[in-house]
Amino acid sequence: MTAQHFAAGMTTEGERLDLLEGYTSALQRFSAIHDEMCRNLERIKQRDDIRTVKLALEASASGARIVAFAHVLSEAHAAAAAAQAEWTSAPTGEQEPFPTREFDALGNTWARLDSCYQAMFFFVRGYQDPLYRVLLRLAGEKWGAGSMSDAFEYSAIDDPDSPPGWTRRKKLARYKTRNPAARTLATEVPDYPRWFVRWRELRNGLKSGAATNGFATPGDIGIVFSEISPKGHTMGDTRQVITLSTVAEGLSMSAAVALVVSTAVAQFQTGVLPSA
Repeated sequence: MTAQHFAAGMTTEGERLDLLEGYTSALQRFSAIHDEMCRNLERIKQRDDIRTVKLALEASASGARIVAFAHVLSEAHAAAAAAQAEWTSAPTGEQEPFPTREFDALGNTWARLDSCYQAMFFFVRGYQDPLYRVLLRLAGEKWGAGSMSDAFEYSAIDDPDSPPGWTRRKKLARYKTRNPAARTLATEVPDYPRWFVRWRELRNGLKSGAATNGFATPGDIGIVFSEISPKGHTMGDTRQVITLSTVAEGLSMSAAVALVVSTAVAQFQTGVLPSA
């Protein structure tokens, strides 16, 4: 973790409270929609069909993990913000050389926050799959091996935001026209592929062991992926930043998909799921 990452984005208490309010609002909406979806699933699942029962349990448990851990992330973010404020309030001459007591405290709280961000990424990504399988089940297709990734077609282009002299590839996604779950989502959540592929790419980076560093923007604290430039310098890739705002967007997008699923389940009139 480097001092300039944090000094560049000093977070005021007012900014942090505004951010926390938005995060809390996104969490509350997600929780309410998820609970309603689970109630609707309870009404239609076949007790004698182990596949349907298992699917309902997976959807319920995945959402419950997100809600429970969201509070842990919020507490870690508050602790990191407090440590950052303490460190940045010290006279400039007392911030060097490292380590200082204040910077050590900031490093410790950032390490906890970093772990929380990474865990939340896996929880939110994992939530998408049972929702996808619910939509397939309602369409009469087998859901057991399905993943939300199957709803999209992928392509890649040269990233226009690549650093000078460094060409990076950017992955794109679009709904598959012949996928029944994708067709259901495309009407109600047209921006979902953009979010999904972005979240998936960041999650894959974390899964492969990407190095991260502390990063602060006005009102927010997060992590940035560390990269090695063509000249061999370590640098923060500001295209790959995870903050509380990033997670709030993930909660909002997950809520939008859960609402589509909940509505589809509620509209299912027969009360008996089609056989797969």
